Amino acid sequence: MKGFNDTRFANAFGRLHMAANPGLKSYRWETDGVEWARTRHSHHGPHYTYQCETFVLTRTGAKAPWVFLYIAETWWDMDGKNVLRSSSWGKVMKGRKPDVIAWMKTQEAKMERTAKA
Repeated sequence: MKGFNDTRFANAFGRLHMAANPGLKSYRWETDGVEWARTRHSHHGPHYTYQCETFVLTRTGAKAPWVFLYIAETWWDMDGKNVLRSSSWGKVMKGRKPDVIAWMKTQEAKMERTAKA
């Protein structure tokens, strides 16, 4: 995992999000010292539909605190059946990128160990 804007990161982020937020019902929760906040924006109209989910992950109280913003955006056609565009990206708003990546890698390793057990 080198950056926040590739498919591998998007998949890892999605797995972690689903594991930390069963049923994807919560808009605020905490995982291993990091507070998550999720906001969903959407539009349904006669010609197109879109959904944009924003995630703000905040780590405080650590030696290296950070704030990370992650965006997942999808656009559908007028019938809502065909994806026209799907993209995601992330940006460290406060702190250091290596610290966020290290935390994500640790979480990914924990999920792998749990899956093997």
